[in-house]
Amino acid sequence: GFKFSRASYLISLLRPKIIEDLKLKEHGLKLHMRNPSSYTPIKQRIAGKDQITSLTLGMDMEENISQIAQFSAKDARNYPLYVQFVGKVAQAMESLIDSPPPILTEFSSKAGLRKQLEELFQPARALVSAGYHLKNDLPSAYELLTAPSSKILNQWFESEPLKSTLATDAVIGAMLSPHTPGSGYVLLHHVMGGVDGVAGAWAYPHGGMGAVSQAIAAAAEKHGATIVVDANVEAILTDKDRRGVNMVNGVYLDDGTVLRSETVLSNATAHVTFQKLLNQETLPEKFRAEISTIDYSSPVTKINGKLHSF
Repeated sequence: GFKFSRASYLISLLRPKIIEDLKLKEHGLKLHMRNPSSYTPIKQRIAGKDQITSLTLGMDMEENISQIAQFSAKDARNYPLYVQFVGKVAQAMESLIDSPPPILTEFSSKAGLRKQLEELFQPARALVSAGYHLKNDLPSAYELLTAPSSKILNQWFESEPLKSTLATDAVIGAMLSPHTPGSGYVLLHHVMGGVDGVAGAWAYPHGGMGAVSQAIAAAAEKHGATIVVDANVEAILTDKDRRGVNMVNGVYLDDGTVLRSETVLSNATAHVTFQKLLNQETLPEKFRAEISTIDYSSPVTKINGKLHSF
């Protein structure tokens, strides 16, 4: 028999601090580096004959340069510079990724304004730090975050095999094309993580993606958590406090069990959490409207297959 991950199948964006704080490797997490990272088979018609070649990219920069040089000497020279630039932008984003996002709520008093300004302080400081890190590259970094990936790649490269290979990281899992403004950010997104201190690297968890969940579960149980599986939540329960404000106070399972808690964390989508599990009357109308407009469209179709070796 064998195991495979039906959805996500790689790890890179799980923050190192989480792995370290939860000691996930002590709880069984084992990672195998993804190398090579891409393989692009190419068939070209040259002088009336089909020529079969390929472009393989991985962790060895010298080998990458050699591979790219098959198609363009200029691209082979520019590729290390491109990787360096994108890596620098990703490094500048580090402080932003690990800082909590501000809670942008409406305020009706000076106290509310003061609290919101305090919420904005840490991410604002992280943003200033990112700008300082980028210095003269700040305009180019802004373009990377906002422009179409096709524009970014055309500025750096000329060969279609390389641009097509890199462009996959700008559209994978996203309902857009390489010509869509903002798709350049998705290029950056795929190098913002890392594995075992190697920036931008991706890895396969030994045992599949479920092994990550099992390691987190083991860490939680060591700290006293009780994990219940095959328990479908039918509703998140709320009640009014003394001020008449709706407060969460537990969950209701489909077998009739009620679990009381002052805090409920939901890993379901915003659509499921707020439109399916919570009583709609407990939520502000404006918030309900915002949740209902979230677009979950996806172009992804995944095919899983088993390869037999002979």
